[in-house]
Amino acid sequence: MPSKIRFRFLPIVLAIAVFVCCGLVFTACDSDPDTDIHKITFYSSDGANATVLGVVCTNGNESITLPEIPRRVGYRANGFAYYVNSDVDNNTEVTFTADTFKNVELTQDINVYARYSVESYLVHYIIDDVDASANVSTNDARSLNDVETPTLDAIYYYINEDKDMLLPEATKDGYIFKGWYLTDSFEQKIEYIKAGSTGNITLYARFEAI
Repeated sequence: MPSKIRFRFLPIVLAIAVFVCCGLVFTACDSDPDTDIHKITFYSSDGANATVLGVVCTNGNESITLPEIPRRVGYRANGFAYYVNSDVDNNTEVTFTADTFKNVELTQDINVYARYSVESYLVHYIIDDVDASANVSTNDARSLNDVETPTLDAIYYYINEDKDMLLPEATKDGYIFKGWYLTDSFEQKIEYIKAGSTGNITLYARFEAI
């Protein structure tokens, strides 16, 4: 019976041991004025809901391994950045890389934040098997997010903002425009691009003879 009791409490003992070990690791990762060791803490963002992605202890003068930046749907990861106090009332954001402190001494703890940019997705309008904006350079693409009344004389892109995006009207002599569809067989009609959508979109115009 005593043997069974010991095995029953073994997982708890192991859990406590792991907790103590982890506590020692993080304690060792605190600033140490005697060895000039400082802590670099990586966060998923600099917002209120940021999570810790990793911690590195170093005195500088070395390259470090960066944690992986979490994927976010509709966003592109742009590496890491941290803030440098340029004066009392202003912070300057600086890009952070694995070699930021390769040849520089680290003199204090710093926080580093993952950076993202909103991904953009192209919209192509097909009228009678022809891309209406085929002759327009993607360098001149306009954002549907910023256009109240889109037209077919430009190529458009959209980003996953929290608002629905309108679609332009198509015209064809002798025909009535019946809307845009996601397939060339006109099976999935689309009235607008829903907020939060991602991915390039190709739309097909449907017409009916007058």
